[in-house]
Amino acid sequence: MSVVLLAALGMIDAALAGFRASSGRNGRIRRRAADLRAARRGVLPGVFVLATSAAVALVVLGAADDRGTRYAELDAAAWRMLAVLLPYAGIVAVSMLCYLAGSFRLATFAILAGLGPLTMVRPLLVVGGVVAAGWATPAGAAVAATAGSGILLVEPYVHRRWYRTPI
Repeated sequence: MSVVLLAALGMIDAALAGFRASSGRNGRIRRRAADLRAARRGVLPGVFVLATSAAVALVVLGAADDRGTRYAELDAAAWRMLAVLLPYAGIVAVSMLCYLAGSFRLATFAILAGLGPLTMVRPLLVVGGVVAAGWATPAGAAVAATAGSGILLVEPYVHRRWYRTPI
């Protein structure tokens, strides 16, 4: 269950990273198709990060003498990471709902009070999640560091790959 939650969070974060990489660079009023394309562009490197993290986890698991104990360590590390990331993800989800379904004023408030500051805090929370995951086990630290560093690199990659110049 923890792996599924982390993978879902990673894919959603990658899609939002793609959106963030393109937003502010497109002055068009109707840009729904461009926003969806940007989100898809974020998911592509997100899948690569997920696959790389899964490969590291499989190597760490395969190198263990007692795979059951190692799996329990990795699962506990994943839950510690989720304990840091899930409250943040919940607040972002509420802000996104206000942005997408609310009135113009509520959407503006959601951007100013929620999504803007939360975007600035995001790298610190990812690092906090990595530290929490790797706190008690080096195996969890290796997998969490791979996932955390990868997810932080999605947005700069999408920005440099597709949105170097304004649209």
